[in-house]
Amino acid sequence: PVSLLLTYLSQPDLVQWERLALSAVGGLASEAKLEHPISTDQLRDVVLAAVGGQLDWPAPAGDAVAVAGQWVTANGLVLTAMLATADPNAERWTVVSSIPSRAVDVEAAQHRQRWADWMQWANVLQFIRGYGRNAVITATTQADTIDLDHLWLIDGGRTALAPAPGVAPATEQAVRELSAEQAEELELIDDDAVRVLARSALERGAPDLIAGFEVDGHPIEAMWPDQRVGIALDGDDRGVDGFEVRPVSDWTLDELLARLQGAG
Repeated sequence: PVSLLLTYLSQPDLVQWERLALSAVGGLASEAKLEHPISTDQLRDVVLAAVGGQLDWPAPAGDAVAVAGQWVTANGLVLTAMLATADPNAERWTVVSSIPSRAVDVEAAQHRQRWADWMQWANVLQFIRGYGRNAVITATTQADTIDLDHLWLIDGGRTALAPAPGVAPATEQAVRELSAEQAEELELIDDDAVRVLARSALERGAPDLIAGFEVDGHPIEAMWPDQRVGIALDGDDRGVDGFEVRPVSDWTLDELLARLQGAG
């Protein structure tokens, strides 16, 4: 962990760190095989079971929206990888790393080495970013209380790709590499959901944004002042005169791109 931290401080290019994380997940998926198709109505149960460490793969039922598999480290940490099937090249991953945390697990001789595996993977998985990508880094005893509603695969994966009129679906638009300035501005956005959506818009050609831009004394998490479009926090339903500002869950990526491109 210390070596990785020092490397990050000397080379803080988030685009490159995201590539590293995606490469690691790609290697994990290769070992895991991704042989299990998962339908929409099975997603939540599969993720919860992976968190709880008691996953039995369900029988295929309906159209698969993801394929999944598991890989176990030498020290017994189970990693679950799920890839959305609508556009595999978009690398919309959901990865679960859940360390066994019952008393009997913590007291086991293998726990210290397993915890080291968990920490190393957590340090890498934290860099999974972008539209449709999530890492769940947790412990098995959290299965009864963990909130999964923020996961794109469970929530946005069903609805967020509906295209807005006049704009090609986001899945068909080329993804560009962000500049260092764009990556730095994104890091100023505290809310994960807003940052993911804003990053995805930038990757597909949206103009540069300003984080925390104030309109009439009211800060907006992500704002495009020239286009008068912004992304607010969920629960922030205050209207801003002359601007189209919506809570993050009220935007789809395609709708946001349409407004930014003047097609709405």
